[in-house]
Amino acid sequence: MSGENIAIDLSHTSDVLAQDILNFIDKRKLSLTPIASHSNFRVIAQVARNLPDEMAQEIIRRGGVIGLNFMRAFLGSQGIGNLNRQVEHASKLGVISHLCFGSDFLMIVIHSKILILYVLFFILVMKMQAVIPK
Repeated sequence: MSGENIAIDLSHTSDVLAQDILNFIDKRKLSLTPIASHSNFRVIAQVARNLPDEMAQEIIRRGGVIGLNFMRAFLGSQGIGNLNRQVEHASKLGVISHLCFGSDFLMIVIHSKILILYVLFFILVMKMQAVIPK
């Protein structure tokens, strides 16, 4: 995988395993980009599979992306309403330009209208960031 532009997905790893993978990549000087294809931020929803801020920032530092997950189990008690809080938290961390939607799409029919609104909102945010000087 190294040198082939294949990413390594940390979404289903524990914190310890994710760190071990990153250490392995560093020790062997491998060219692998870590991603979290469908993970949210743990500070918003206390779920073991969601990312602690430090891991999210490390993924981004290494050029990876974080795909937000729409499943209620990973969004917390407010369900799809917490998706906005996830995006806001990404903005606070400075990682919003590395976000994508990477859901387990078992519930897309139920929330398709909400999903479309969030996708449009996300596109708008990205366009605004492109035109606002830093």
